[in-house]
Amino acid sequence: MLKEVAFFDSKPNDQISEVFSLQAPLPSFDLAYGDLVVKNASVGETLLYKSGSQIIVPPAAFIDEQGVPIKGAVQIKYREFNDHIDMFLAGVPKEIDQHQNLQSVGMMEIKGFQDGKPVFLAQDKTLDVALHGSAIEGLPTADLDVFVYSNQQDAWQFKSKDDVELLENKEKLEKVGLSPDDS
Repeated sequence: MLKEVAFFDSKPNDQISEVFSLQAPLPSFDLAYGDLVVKNASVGETLLYKSGSQIIVPPAAFIDEQGVPIKGAVQIKYREFNDHIDMFLAGVPKEIDQHQNLQSVGMMEIKGFQDGKPVFLAQDKTLDVALHGSAIEGLPTADLDVFVYSNQQDAWQFKSKDDVELLENKEKLEKVGLSPDDS
């Protein structure tokens, strides 16, 4: 099963590209991006999305197409796919390989820009995303994995086991800034 996925435009200098070229079958129903801003890329920041998800951006996480570290503000385009309808409407590939289809409890797409130009994730950096979503009651969370779609290989690539924290009670939901009615 898939818990979360992060997507970035291709990386400069022939680094591994993790561009996710979504082909929405019904573009008029495609999910809009939310706009977030990292105020100072040199320092990093934790961004909070309207769903309660958090994007933890470490210091010096972004580079330009020449590999030069980005300074100043970075505009983040972010969207979440919380069910199979969202994934279908966005054109998310559903096949992991010839023998296994993608099963997901949530994923996201992230793109970064400065002055209208794409920025890239520095090779030694990662963004941590705490994706707020819902899962079927009783779902064995130990079975959830993180995959990234590689456009170069036209396939999902396993990245790691997921670290899932279930927020089941009011105190835990309020800890991340949500009310029980938001979940």
